[in-house]
Amino acid sequence: MPAIPPTISPSTAPRDALNQALAWLTEVVDDVAVIKSKQVLRRTRGPVHLEVNFRSSYYTRREIGAWADLSVQVRDTGFGRWRSKHPALVWRTSGLVHSTGSLPPDVVLYGDEAGYRQLADLPELIRSGLLPMLDMFDSPARLAREYDTRRSIAAVVFSCMEWAVYKGDIEAARTLLTRYVDGAHPAMRARIDQARAAGRPPRGTAIRHDFDRDAPTLETLGILAPGEPLPGSPGPDIPVRDSKSRLRAILSEFGRVAEVGAD
Repeated sequence: MPAIPPTISPSTAPRDALNQALAWLTEVVDDVAVIKSKQVLRRTRGPVHLEVNFRSSYYTRREIGAWADLSVQVRDTGFGRWRSKHPALVWRTSGLVHSTGSLPPDVVLYGDEAGYRQLADLPELIRSGLLPMLDMFDSPARLAREYDTRRSIAAVVFSCMEWAVYKGDIEAARTLLTRYVDGAHPAMRARIDQARAAGRPPRGTAIRHDFDRDAPTLETLGILAPGEPLPGSPGPDIPVRDSKSRLRAILSEFGRVAEVGAD
């Protein structure tokens, strides 16, 4: 029998409405705890924990509607300490390994507008779609096999490579790199090589692209030897003059793109 969510009155303050939803979710989803100060659900495996984040929408108003967007983060407390102790190897100092960004549609806590995810739908989504992400972090080897490099931005994939190195598995980091530049984002190979050749920018430098900061760490972390070519099979070179093909390659970074209209 489906779990029945609480009925939240529109007169409820949005923060209290979200806390009611979180309290109910801890009752119907196994092995999670609510962290009220952060308004997240957390599942923990040793030093690694996954958090399902609920962030109140900008449009939330008492008596009108309360909505929250969802995202998932995976953190490792030991990883954060390791990063802090090795500033010559990496840029970041937090324990954040993986982040999904916002997972639309938003959840409606109260309000009449259509098109939002219902609170009643969350237990199954969290059990089957979100919490299993934590299982990939059983080992770097498993992460290297199962991680979705196609849907993750470069900064997050590089963070997972760092985590694999922290755990002592450089081969898993190389596998992640290969899957990213070969099967998932071949158009990024040249961008990564350019950033590697430029070297690590001085700390405090304004960074326009994550590649400028992260690509040189492939060598500082030992994932690649200095000057070693990127793994995998480079695709066909796209001439600069072929602007249409180059645009198509750049857009491929964002997933499947359909061409509309005539030349």
